[in-house]
Amino acid sequence: MNKIPTATYRLQFNKEFTFADACEIIDYLNKLNISHLYLSPIFSSSPGSNHGYDVTDFTSISEERGGETGFKKLADTVSAYNYPIKLILDIVPNHMAATTDNPYWLDVLRNGHNSEYWPLFDLRVDENQKIKLPVLSSDTKLSEFKLTDDGIEFGDRIYPLNAISAKKLQQNPSTDIPSLLDMQYYCLVPWQDISSSMSYRRFFDVTGLIGVRVESDDIYQKSHKALFELIEKYPCIEGVRVDHIDGLADPKIYLDRLSKSVSTVWIEKILSRPEEISKPWKTTGTTGYEFIDRINQLFVHPDNLRKIQDHWIEKTQSKWKDFETCVFESKQQVLDELFAPELNRIIELSTDNEDLKYKASLFWNALTISLDIYRFYNEQDLDNSEWLDSALKIARESFGKDFRDAEKIFLPQLLSPKSDAHKKALQEWQQLSGPVMAKGLEDTAHYRFTPLTALNEVGCIPLIEEPTKEEHFKWIQKRADIFPFALNSTSTHDTKRSEDTRQRLYALADNPDLWIDFTARADLLGNIQLSLTNIGLYLMITTTIIYFLFTLTTNYNLTTPNS
Repeated sequence: MNKIPTATYRLQFNKEFTFADACEIIDYLNKLNISHLYLSPIFSSSPGSNHGYDVTDFTSISEERGGETGFKKLADTVSAYNYPIKLILDIVPNHMAATTDNPYWLDVLRNGHNSEYWPLFDLRVDENQKIKLPVLSSDTKLSEFKLTDDGIEFGDRIYPLNAISAKKLQQNPSTDIPSLLDMQYYCLVPWQDISSSMSYRRFFDVTGLIGVRVESDDIYQKSHKALFELIEKYPCIEGVRVDHIDGLADPKIYLDRLSKSVSTVWIEKILSRPEEISKPWKTTGTTGYEFIDRINQLFVHPDNLRKIQDHWIEKTQSKWKDFETCVFESKQQVLDELFAPELNRIIELSTDNEDLKYKASLFWNALTISLDIYRFYNEQDLDNSEWLDSALKIARESFGKDFRDAEKIFLPQLLSPKSDAHKKALQEWQQLSGPVMAKGLEDTAHYRFTPLTALNEVGCIPLIEEPTKEEHFKWIQKRADIFPFALNSTSTHDTKRSEDTRQRLYALADNPDLWIDFTARADLLGNIQLSLTNIGLYLMITTTIIYFLFTLTTNYNLTTPNS
């Protein structure tokens, strides 16, 4: 590391904000003493992408963002100061866009298992099976398809024809579209049809993003070659931020490889309180979600939060009297509704005995929703793990004798898998538990249990554990000793609220009686419902939703003590 990061500033690139636009604000950022610019993904992504995490080509810089010419100008601009600003690149090793804008995916669809890019993707089909593309609705009509020179057009996509069907079409131009589709290595299916199985590993439940097999050394080298060339070419690139490290088959091996070419590597890793990064990992540290959770605990007194929470539960008539139950039930819901294909595959890998399928389903289901961390990382990680012990205890209490019976069969398989299928089941479960936690906790429970929304942030839980200032500084010191250059995030592209909004929400907890009196006024909820109806927001407006909308009070211009 040539320059110690003291203040990072993230720039989100897309066609509306390019490298040239960034050059215009570098002088301003330099005056703010920004040491590092943390760039959103710069490699080619889906046309019009607002975020860049849907990479389509890992060998080229996005032309929409300015291409390499624009990137060079940005690099030259940040390097021109006496104390040059450094760059941090956001890389996406876990997945790519599963669209025909991706030339590698397009080649797989056209050539099937004969494609040189077949091994690139985490496909879950045999070579003689078709890849299911869940792009149709339940009432799609044949008239919505159109034959073009490039293939079969449907919606805004064109699906390729393989060599056999192209030859048949040439010989018989009147060949109909259904016949041509039947000849492909893929099949277009209604999106509802993936409820039982998926043809590839997804990013979370997003069918438009396909997993990449970066655990393969050959694929790792090919997918990172352009990145390493950029780092070699532009000394202003200080390091990288690795997106969604928990999606990878083996993050430790990946970081071991990456550290040989990149000296500074931050990882996007959400740590559950009081989880820590595995020490053998070769990383500079996390991007700092856990820092926000710690700050939350400094600004909110537990007694005051308890008052606000009790009032919120009473007024909203919440079915959840505590956050833990809300998370548990939310994880069960998303596992059932969003991740059934992934769970079914793990069950199939665990046993081919039909009589044991129910027990396998119960075991993996119960363990997944009972886990308080995002994932484990290998078999050794499970040995003597307090997190596993806790999950097993919760599962036994929640599912009783049925789980204990299933545990006798499948826990030994989890702890010491022998067959390739069982090893694959463990790997895929480790890649599944994180998305279930993310969707269940961050995207569901955080919107259901909302007494004080300042605490409902990515990487945070809305519970205060009465830490002393001394304990906080002890945590900071330990973190500094192990990962002195980890990022201390206050706001990211994933946080739901800005720093100012959170600070104002903290202030509500400083005088809970005043806040409770404000929200308890008999006419307040009715007035808000009326106002929302008047602007055309015809929703089932529950008291819980209205309390959530109280976040808007943080935008009031409160200029006097009584306002």
